[in-house]
Amino acid sequence: HGLASEGLDYLWELHFLRHFTFPDLGQLEPIFWFGIINAGANLLNILAVELVRQQIDRSSLIIPRLLLITDGLLIVSLLAFSQAQGFGLALATCWATDLLRAANDPLYTGWMNQKLNSGTRATVFSIGSQMTAIGKILIGPVIGITADVSVRSAIAASGVILVPVLLLYLRAMKSELKPDQFP
Repeated sequence: HGLASEGLDYLWELHFLRHFTFPDLGQLEPIFWFGIINAGANLLNILAVELVRQQIDRSSLIIPRLLLITDGLLIVSLLAFSQAQGFGLALATCWATDLLRAANDPLYTGWMNQKLNSGTRATVFSIGSQMTAIGKILIGPVIGITADVSVRSAIAASGVILVPVLLLYLRAMKSELKPDQFP
């Protein structure tokens, strides 16, 4: 996830500036549009996190399924955002991407807290944060070089980077099933 965030976190504004014309509402400058986009994303994120919090079944198998769905949709939204041709679609997919990322965090943290014993929990979260930082250091320049050629390609690459995460969720779900639960 740390690797995948590079393209969106640093390039979404550039994507809007290079590839889209902002709607002509009172001659708003792009900086105001970015404020509107961020405010809309924050409101959606609050709603998403609250819905996840209220609706989640805390069984050990449902969380990896939800993570699989959330990250699958995140990949689709990143790819759609990268290739969007109009401002409306770009805005919708940008918000969808942000919303899915916000929904993912409490799911992942809850799942990890559920699976780890208290003696190793802090260490595992710390290692995860360190791996994210190392990944950003290693992949950030690659995404930057890609963005020099094509911002769309760099954002799309951020979506593709998430594909192995889906395989890890599938593996986790399979390992939690009992042998008699396999089809």
